[in-house]
Amino acid sequence: MRFAAFAGAAALAIGILTAASAGPAAASVEYGGLSLANAPAYGMYAAQGVTADSSVAVNTGYPARWGIAVLGPQETLGNPKVTGYPEEFHAITTKGTLTNWCIAGNAEYGDAYLAPCGANGTVFIVVFNGDGVLLYSRYFLDSGSDWVLAVYSPSPGDPVMTIPYNAVGGNWFGRWDNP
Repeated sequence: MRFAAFAGAAALAIGILTAASAGPAAASVEYGGLSLANAPAYGMYAAQGVTADSSVAVNTGYPARWGIAVLGPQETLGNPKVTGYPEEFHAITTKGTLTNWCIAGNAEYGDAYLAPCGANGTVFIVVFNGDGVLLYSRYFLDSGSDWVLAVYSPSPGDPVMTIPYNAVGGNWFGRWDNP
């Protein structure tokens, strides 16, 4: 009898532990490209392939496909405040496999790269602006800064970087087609 009670308690404890350790439900993912709004021939791709720390750059031709996951309702963050949907951009292999590697940007004037989805710098707030969208790094918005993904005077292979929002324009291309 004591064994049955122990077994029942153990099963209950395992069930509670399993329920508590299960992460949040995965966001639905749509597939799309990430091209510059004012230079649509240039799209983002993983320059060293879909692997850890691969740099993210732009290239001409058909842009690489990305898995676009909207993570929740609109958020208002930063200084000045911006409002948009939080999204992650999952890399997709050339064989069409959706991965858990996402575009990340968490260093001032740093190159974007692939990091495990959910890591610091992988969530971007998508904000409509002019003829495209700005991809604000939530990592920076959480600290009161307004850094976005952009590329300088794009040429094939140029890196995508995080820059201050107010630097977008002129030679800095930071507006992307609506993903």
